Amino acid sequence: MSFSVVAAALVVVAAAAASLWAWRIVKYVWIRPKMLESHLRRQGLAGTPYTPLVGDIKRNVDMMMEARSKPIKLTDDVTPRLLPLALKMFNSHGRSFFIWIGPVPAVMITNPEQIKEVFNKIYDFEKAATFPLFRLLAGGLASYKGDKWANHRRIINPAFHLEKIKNMVPAFYHCCSEVVCQWERLVLDKETPCEVDVWPWLVNLTADVISHTAFGSSYKEGQRIFQLQGELAELIAQAFKKSYIPGLRFYPTKSNRRMKAIDREINTILRGIISKREKAREAGEAVNNDLLGILLESNSEESQRNGMSVEEVMKECKLFYFAGQETTSVLLVWTMVLLSHHQDWQVKAREEVMQTLGGNNTKPDIHSLSNLKVMTMIFNEVLRLYPPVAQLKRAVNKEMKLGELTLPAGVQVYIPTALVHRDPELWGDDAVEFNPERFRDGLSKATKNQVSFFPFGWGPRICIGQSFALLEAKMALALILQRFSFELSPSYVHAPQTVMTTRPQYTRRTRKINDYLSYIYISSSSDISEVAVATAVVVVTVLIWKGLNLAWFRPKKHEAYLKRQGLSGTPFTFLVGDAVREASMVEQAKSRSISLSDDYTPRVMPMILQTVKDHGETCYMWMGPTASVIVKKPEHIKEVLNRANDFPKPPVHPVVELFATGVALYSGEKWSKHRKIINHSFHLEKLKIMIPAFHESCIKMISKWERLVREQGSSAEIDVWPYLEDVTSDAISRTAFGSSYEEGKRIFELQEEQGRRLVKALEMAFIPGMRFLPTRNNMRMKQIDREVKSRLGEIIKKRQRAMEAGEAPKNDLLGILLESNSGDHGMSTKDVIEECRLFNFAGQETTADLLVWTMIMLSLHKKWQDQARQEILQVLGKSNKPNFDALSRLKIMSMILNEVLRLYPPGILLGRTIEKETKLDEEVTLPGGAQVVIPTLMVHRDPELWGEDVNEFKPERFADGISKATKNQVSFLPFGWGPRFCPGQNFALMEAKMALVLILRRFSFELSPTYTHAPHTVLTLHPQFGAPLIFHTLQDHIKDISPPHAFLHQDSQTLKTTKKMEILISSLAIVAVLWWIWTTVEWVWVKPKMLESFLRSQGLAGTRYTPLVGDMRRNFSMLKEARSKPMKPTDDLISIVMPYSFHMLTTYGPVPSITIMNPQLIKEVYNKVHDFPKTHTFPLVVLIADGLANADGHKWAKHRKIINPAFHFEKIKNMVPTFQQSCSEVVFQWEKLVPEKGTSCEVDVWPWIVNLTGDVISRTAFGSSYKEGQRIFILQGELANLIMQAQGKNYIPGYRHFPTRNNRRIKAIVREIQIILKGIISNREKARDAGEAPSDDLLGQETTSVLLAWTMVLLSQHQDWQARAREEVIQVFGDREPDIEGINHLKVMTMIIYEVLRLYPPLIQMNRAIHKEIKLGDLTLPAGVQVNMPVLLIHRDTKLWGDDAAEFKPERFKDGISKATKNHVCFLPFGWGPRICIGQNFALLEAKIALALILRRFFFELSPSYVHAPYTVITIHPHFGAHLILNKL
Repeated sequence: MSFSVVAAALVVVAAAAASLWAWRIVKYVWIRPKMLESHLRRQGLAGTPYTPLVGDIKRNVDMMMEARSKPIKLTDDVTPRLLPLALKMFNSHGRSFFIWIGPVPAVMITNPEQIKEVFNKIYDFEKAATFPLFRLLAGGLASYKGDKWANHRRIINPAFHLEKIKNMVPAFYHCCSEVVCQWERLVLDKETPCEVDVWPWLVNLTADVISHTAFGSSYKEGQRIFQLQGELAELIAQAFKKSYIPGLRFYPTKSNRRMKAIDREINTILRGIISKREKAREAGEAVNNDLLGILLESNSEESQRNGMSVEEVMKECKLFYFAGQETTSVLLVWTMVLLSHHQDWQVKAREEVMQTLGGNNTKPDIHSLSNLKVMTMIFNEVLRLYPPVAQLKRAVNKEMKLGELTLPAGVQVYIPTALVHRDPELWGDDAVEFNPERFRDGLSKATKNQVSFFPFGWGPRICIGQSFALLEAKMALALILQRFSFELSPSYVHAPQTVMTTRPQYTRRTRKINDYLSYIYISSSSDISEVAVATAVVVVTVLIWKGLNLAWFRPKKHEAYLKRQGLSGTPFTFLVGDAVREASMVEQAKSRSISLSDDYTPRVMPMILQTVKDHGETCYMWMGPTASVIVKKPEHIKEVLNRANDFPKPPVHPVVELFATGVALYSGEKWSKHRKIINHSFHLEKLKIMIPAFHESCIKMISKWERLVREQGSSAEIDVWPYLEDVTSDAISRTAFGSSYEEGKRIFELQEEQGRRLVKALEMAFIPGMRFLPTRNNMRMKQIDREVKSRLGEIIKKRQRAMEAGEAPKNDLLGILLESNSGDHGMSTKDVIEECRLFNFAGQETTADLLVWTMIMLSLHKKWQDQARQEILQVLGKSNKPNFDALSRLKIMSMILNEVLRLYPPGILLGRTIEKETKLDEEVTLPGGAQVVIPTLMVHRDPELWGEDVNEFKPERFADGISKATKNQVSFLPFGWGPRFCPGQNFALMEAKMALVLILRRFSFELSPTYTHAPHTVLTLHPQFGAPLIFHTLQDHIKDISPPHAFLHQDSQTLKTTKKMEILISSLAIVAVLWWIWTTVEWVWVKPKMLESFLRSQGLAGTRYTPLVGDMRRNFSMLKEARSKPMKPTDDLISIVMPYSFHMLTTYGPVPSITIMNPQLIKEVYNKVHDFPKTHTFPLVVLIADGLANADGHKWAKHRKIINPAFHFEKIKNMVPTFQQSCSEVVFQWEKLVPEKGTSCEVDVWPWIVNLTGDVISRTAFGSSYKEGQRIFILQGELANLIMQAQGKNYIPGYRHFPTRNNRRIKAIVREIQIILKGIISNREKARDAGEAPSDDLLGQETTSVLLAWTMVLLSQHQDWQARAREEVIQVFGDREPDIEGINHLKVMTMIIYEVLRLYPPLIQMNRAIHKEIKLGDLTLPAGVQVNMPVLLIHRDTKLWGDDAAEFKPERFKDGISKATKNHVCFLPFGWGPRICIGQNFALLEAKIALALILRRFFFELSPSYVHAPYTVITIHPHFGAHLILNKL
């Protein structure tokens, strides 16, 4: 390549890159914002007009500056200073409107219902990306999203449990006392007041508290971090001086270098603190009661699964510093300002402090601070008027419904906290006034149960440290009020402003920042030319960087990544990769002639072939700047083609869009939608209808050939390739459009020309933007594209008019597509055109290729031509018209077509892209941005997969079907494989069979001497120089035709035996392998299909069987999707916990499962315990709970007989004191949290209830406290989660024996549990059956804990039933402790518990096995199936329970279970019949005692932070806990 060519290429690259990025900038700055604006206005939303790039930033800044230039009084509304533009829009346009944050529209919402929906749907409305420099100041939990946020939240949660915060109260007291002592020295004389700027003192106070509680060090030790963060905050404020220019922060300016230096220094200090603490922990010397210690301890417990790195711990520490200090300091300063102004409330608060705490020397503790009701009211009112953050924002990453609005992807949702907190419609006419009285009866009453108060956020992402901040603030204010009274100084200027949080403007610390901000606003409006120049420089820099990144840095990064994985491949060449090398090799290969017996792979894919030879079966090469990983191993191919979401189709080359797109090139939801619609066109019933069209098209071609042969005598040379292209085109026209080939002839001519031009375009190196250049090829391709679309559009319009008139057929492809277009979820007309273009191309090309290569192969192998003809004559005769059934019986022809597809696949390779880092197997991980290439042709000709005769034409290898030929490996891919296999493969095969039948019945044929063997790729594999064959009429040519299937024995005479022992061993080995293959195939396919067929023959409907996995993947996918969406407590939970149980027939792995809901059948199953024994559980489940629950037959009867006495009523009576003791301890702990009548506290009751039931089990089972057995319950909880994760994967036999990290952890847990239990059992009763003791302790704990949790949740919703239950408890027991006699009289409570068990049964379904053929009602069930009784579905069946089946109505049980069920077997929380749960009375008695004690002491209601999310971890758990507000009675 000459220098001038290189220079020209570089110029073209630069021009193309500049054009591309100019377009992207225009799109980002103008087109996309205007499209989003149009979408929002169509929704009826009002908003400001869009200003390019800056949006409303300048307007908002100007309004803010104007508002801040005017003094305000303390009683004035501060919202104009904080959110001026939002306030103006709110006053003029109502509760929903939009403004512009740069080029991003921000939809402001103030409606409580919409706010609640946004806060609850944390996966749909994720945290919006912050200004990048803010991450230097504080990242961590507050900025994370999705699973990473959930993982970190789980790890950090223990640090903020109330029990942990209790331990921090002394640190609060110590820090606050120091500040108060300093103030006392300033005010020496009681009669002499002193003016103090409290803001810097409070900042230092809260910083000192953070140091003590987070790191166990004084503020002085951590002073450097605070100094650095203060400087960093000021530098970040300076960064706002100019308009936001992408990438400006990467410039090596003095400010940027300083920020990075500060960040490095902070990280060094924090890393030193963490390292020092970890060493102390290892030596057993560290304190674990501060935030860092708790965080490191919690993280070490999680590290086995998914702990945090040191860098992530450092980010959380920086967040503690920033958020913990800022939030509390602004809360305290505004509280003191407002109490200075409202002396009456200052007096009330002081009186309460003196009354509760006493004089100056009294040291506050957590209980006394919790009793400060007036102070709580004051803090809530301050947080309402001066929330720490003035507004919250969330991102919309996909189109979402929000109330009546539909929000497009790309917008943001803003919740203006300051506006909502001061809204008169929500808070009354005194909304802007300081009136703590409004919070007298708690938050719920003050907000009228609306989401209108969220100073710390709301929902699952509510601030984790709110209890910490409030307790710290109470301690500080209590000590201040004990010692001082205070009033506003005359020099005080009321000027709230936002610098990340809402703080006072005129202080020494913030004035400087404010000056910076002032300069920002002036400079951003005064010097536009500088910004324009800077923007141009940045744009050019970004373009150059992105070009270099695309052409060099990213490929080299991928190359290094792949080499680290142990893969080798070709070295990367700048920009072009292997494109030039490959083109050169292809040209060189095509210049060499080959014979029919030669392998033509070097001719069509020489580069891939050479790369595999040089670097192994799994290697990589370069398609332009994209790394392409070549995979040939069947297990890898299966993994790639099965995981359609992890390995989607690669992005379409822009030029290909001019040729055809459609379902073959789509991904994700669009592919699923189109595939679903198109599938109907290719059902076998539809294909049967198309057979006459195939016949008519083929007859036309045969007639032309007969005429040519007659004209030239008895034989003639014919190039069959153009004829076969015509016949397949004609068949497509008839079956797709109901018209003859002549009508659509122009479309096929144009598509053929477009295909040639497309290949020409693709042969060039990929240069971005090259397609936009006005070359002759580009202009012609666009012209063809327009003409094809126009012609297809006319055909579609004509058909639509005919459909409207009721005249058009609907059984062809076009009719089906247009019929789908009539619904809400159908295709657009544009989509229909694209599918038609794809069908034109793929349907015609694939079948034409298959036919031409089949005729060439049969010309070369006359024996197979004769055998195929003999089979046709036997099946169809000489003149019978072929029909679908006859074509389906042509076994030899099927074998021939499969062998041709193996040797000459239509597509020689398959490509998939990798969007994110993905594991290919246990050893290889592929980077995001790479591609996977499956060389179909090489796989089809791999001797290791197909034998040494791989390059020979031997159809007999398919005599026993594809599975036997491939040895059940994924090595035959002519139409793809997996979920994305070609939907038209049956269409192509049936059309090919029809054509071959008609040809073979009339002609024999042989290769012409002029034929040149030259396969080459024009999208599909064509004969480059045509396919000239010599045709003979059949009468002149039929001679000796060997009988069909003779080939099956042709090689038997060639077997040579040498040693009898070798023959015997070989035979045994073959028999063993065949037996194993047969056993596997029988288990995975034959047996399930036989059972499926048997069951369907009895009228049972259900899902289609998927080999090996059955419905497991589908079920878990639906479960994951359902759980990603929030639900209300009143919603039906069936879709959340068992979304796939509505089908009568499903498959669990390869085992069919019959779902029954008929009470009579259920009764029969439960009663016949020997005919319907327990199923073998998922193998790992046995590790959690085995024993009686899973035993069968005599073993079950023996164990049941032994265990029964332990659960006799007399025995359970003796356990009542234990129940009382355990329950009383929990109630006592709750009373500590809510110490006085009339006060309330939010408590997540779920972990308390789990501990309570664990304690009861420990005491009653082992006579020990819960503390002694605590480790067992922790381990079994972890084990349950690990096993549920294992069940979420495909069921692979023996997978649990693999040494994965998960499996190793499971085995370690089991060993530890067994050691602990053996020790307890050995100490107590050595004579007890050692296999029974560890079996059911988890179930005993799980059943009662979930019953209690859901009962409290439902009673929180239904206060009338809570009141009735409480009245009954008080009436029966009065002041005495609950006893067995009284418990039996609690009728209302019994009704409530039964109703809870109906709505939330512990186990959502029960299964039974069938080991021999058995009658069940009218059904005959074969051995090998399972019977599934979906308890949850049965309990909510409206036919059994009435239309109110999903509602909570305990009165349905007022006359007992028999009346409620109408004597049907439809209430099964503990099973039914002889195998009914042995411990049900134990569980019910424990639950009643716990509820009696709770109801007598507390009134409870749902917390606003409660998220209703039932999910199954063996039993139904509340996913995010059960947050209730406890009120002491």
